[in-house]
Amino acid sequence: MNLRLAIVADLPEIHTLFVETIRQVANRDYKPAQIEAWTAGVHNQKRWEDAIHDQYFLVATAEDAIVGFGSLDEGGYLDFLYVHKDHQRKGIAHALYQRLEQEAISKNCVQVTTNASKTACPFFLARGFEVVKKNRNQIRGVEIINYRMKKVL
Repeated sequence: MNLRLAIVADLPEIHTLFVETIRQVANRDYKPAQIEAWTAGVHNQKRWEDAIHDQYFLVATAEDAIVGFGSLDEGGYLDFLYVHKDHQRKGIAHALYQRLEQEAISKNCVQVTTNASKTACPFFLARGFEVVKKNRNQIRGVEIINYRMKKVL
């Protein structure tokens, strides 16, 4: 597995990974209507392009395929962290997170924050994050719960 900075040309593969992972992995924690509302974010092309341009946005590759991605903004907010549905539990999220945390430290961030899904919450807890609050988000008229989390560096 290799980590590299994402480019806009990666977006079709990133989008597929995003949607398929949510549908196949998060379905244990979210209902079909919640998953459809969440995955609809794939259509906001400007948001994705802005994230690649403005954030420290990494992709993990294996055999020339993207198997994960993650991003961190300038203030230490971890925006994305997703691993391909067929590559779960192989250390990919851990490797991405370690690199993102190193980037936060190099930018003198005092903490890393994120909004973690129910599915991802245990991953972040295992890495020293704490839950700050439970969020009740309304997306396309559907309530989706996630958790504001932080880790002091």
